[in-house]
Amino acid sequence: MDYTALRSVSDSLINEFSNGQTAILLKGEKVKDTETGKIFKTFREVDGDSKAVMTSYSEEAIAASDGVLNAGDVKFVCRFSEVPTEIEDRIRYAGNDYNIVHCRPVNPTGDYVVVYIIQGRKA
Repeated sequence: MDYTALRSVSDSLINEFSNGQTAILLKGEKVKDTETGKIFKTFREVDGDSKAVMTSYSEEAIAASDGVLNAGDVKFVCRFSEVPTEIEDRIRYAGNDYNIVHCRPVNPTGDYVVVYIIQGRKA
């Protein structure tokens, strides 16, 4: 089955409900300071910024999550030109940075991602 039509519908809905907010994927990269030997993380913005829809989790969902969700966590529905990575990457949305806690691709065939559903936590 060809899921390109589903991706097109998904993109249209994201554009419609995004309120014009741009989502920027920030890929985390570990860098070693040659003088001190310390390792620190930097972030690079991924080209091809995308719009995203962001919603809050309900109090009921947070309570039923057995500690997986924290108060203030948000859910993004989005698509990027690169694959988002849990723990390492962030999303910049409406001027705020969110660590990616969990990322689930919606890919019915296993190789064609329609959208990503991402749990974000304010950085």
